[in-house]
Amino acid sequence: MSNAPPMETLSVAPTLSPEMQANVQRWIKWLVLCIVVVTVVPIVCGILASICGVFGAFVLFFVK
Repeated sequence: MSNAPPMETLSVAPTLSPEMQANVQRWIKWLVLCIVVVTVVPIVCGILASICGVFGAFVLFFVK
């Protein structure tokens, strides 16, 4: 055991300026928008393409 005095810990919370907070929020919104566009749009387009493909086959059958 050592007889050294306990080290004082400084608790410093990082703070951002309001301008920097607005910039971070704007970047987060763009990031979320890009993630949604990259993931959700292809899924929706795939579903719609499969539905239209099925309907397209039936339309040709009934148009005769």
